[in-house]
Amino acid sequence: MTLINFLTRVHFADGVLEEALHSEIEANNKRRPLVVAADDRMSNLGADRFFSGFPLRAEPMVFSDVPHLPTESAARAVAKLYRDNDCDVLVAFGSNRVIDLAKAARIAIAHAEPLDVLSVDEGGSRRINGHLPHLYAVPDILGFASAISDYARLTLDDDRHILLSSRNLVPCITICDPTLTLGAMAEDSAVAAAGVMSRAIDSYLSPRYHPPADGLALDALNRIWINIGPALYDDDLPARRELLAAGLNSSLSLQKGLCVIHALCNAITAASASNPDPSAVGGVVISHLVEFYERRPDGRCDQIKRALRIDKERTLADGLRDMLSEWPIPRKLSELGVEVSALGRAATIAACDRAVTGDQRGFERSEIRELFARAH
Repeated sequence: MTLINFLTRVHFADGVLEEALHSEIEANNKRRPLVVAADDRMSNLGADRFFSGFPLRAEPMVFSDVPHLPTESAARAVAKLYRDNDCDVLVAFGSNRVIDLAKAARIAIAHAEPLDVLSVDEGGSRRINGHLPHLYAVPDILGFASAISDYARLTLDDDRHILLSSRNLVPCITICDPTLTLGAMAEDSAVAAAGVMSRAIDSYLSPRYHPPADGLALDALNRIWINIGPALYDDDLPARRELLAAGLNSSLSLQKGLCVIHALCNAITAASASNPDPSAVGGVVISHLVEFYERRPDGRCDQIKRALRIDKERTLADGLRDMLSEWPIPRKLSELGVEVSALGRAATIAACDRAVTGDQRGFERSEIRELFARAH
């Protein structure tokens, strides 16, 4: 087993779930875990393995009413359940939305202030203290973006969207078990890979200087190119392990800071009644975002083309479109059910996002609206 201690403790090995969960709960003397998991995650074989990992003396409670996007009211509901039952640790099991909800609930448990005053825009990063309840993250195939990150996006009761960010939000323990992804549908695996790839590309192309993060992003892209076929069509465990490693490295590369792709994907998901998965949106949008970047050439796209074996004479955007056309994922926002009427609101949400306003390249709302129109 490989134990990584970069940002947080990460257990990464085939079949490590039960052993790691049991040992961490025992070592930290936890007795009343509160599990946060969506209903659909609770009905498969992975859930049986997950619950078998708890020590016999632990008495887990479960919160499963997880919304499609983390909301203030859901975070408050988790916090109330945690307090009412004298729980002593949160365990998030599943996708990014589950882990982000658990992060927001940690803040609601530890802080009496309204969640909106603890947002990044309100200077909350400095006020989110280190006395948050412990959080263990067990990501599924769509959970790596949040499993080792220090941020969470939240929809408030008044429909505003905020970003919560603090080093104290990073889960205390993350358990990565590639065997949990065996048997996943090719479509879900492809969506997950598209999300990993879009984050790695945008992280690498960010103008911020962070050599370790750049290396992690390129490594993630290389692993995806080598392993995507066997993972999708052969359900090959070594290939799935490498895709999870790609997800881990892509997420670690976000130490450069949140990238524009996050703002775009979350804005579309928030604005559309179809509630598309942000990773699926990333697979559609990334080639159009790269086109915007290629208007201002700096040579960094060439490194990505090498990692993804795209001919150096082609544009990165065209190479990505051809590559993604071979995966079982939607190619347009319209195929995800995104309405034309949602594009304007999504552009407004994205243009106000800290990931966009803090980017040195300067994205205007009109440019984002044009990008969404092309992707639709």
